[in-house]
Amino acid sequence: MTAITQVLLPGLMKHQFERIDLGYYGQVSEDFITAQVKNGSPDLTLTGKWPASIKNLLKTYINKAKEPRITLDQEGETRFTIDENLFDLLFDKFVKGQLYLRNIYGDLGFTANKLRELRPYLQVKNAYPPSAPGKPVYGWKSPKNSRELFIVQFIKNGVEIFTFVDVPVFGEFGKGRAGK
Repeated sequence: MTAITQVLLPGLMKHQFERIDLGYYGQVSEDFITAQVKNGSPDLTLTGKWPASIKNLLKTYINKAKEPRITLDQEGETRFTIDENLFDLLFDKFVKGQLYLRNIYGDLGFTANKLRELRPYLQVKNAYPPSAPGKPVYGWKSPKNSRELFIVQFIKNGVEIFTFVDVPVFGEFGKGRAGK
């Protein structure tokens, strides 16, 4: 942790930012993100390795933010168990059209049977190509916009969960991609 981080982050805690992109520099980073969640910052990107305790803060953020935009560690360094409560919060926000989730990596804290049984009328087969051969991918379309998809992809060592807007190529799902 740098000395400037120790001075800069506490000085910025009372301000609200449209977008936060922050690595982990110890407790001061957690305190700063906690303050930003309370301030209502809408777009949160956490990079590098964060402790598993960040999961509770993410739950608070998802509950509090009207339309949370989350990116958690694009390199997959931060891993924690994605329990049913966290998954349900993410999925409920998605169904309401209020979630942009770049990606969260972790271990599924419940059985894949729940995924197979979850809102079958919204499920989309072959919505996203598997990144790990032979590993399942589950997808759901938004009831508000059938091109918005919520994906749970099993990877070599866990799962990746994300949302995206499918851009059909000749009317086929899963061929084109666009960020929300």
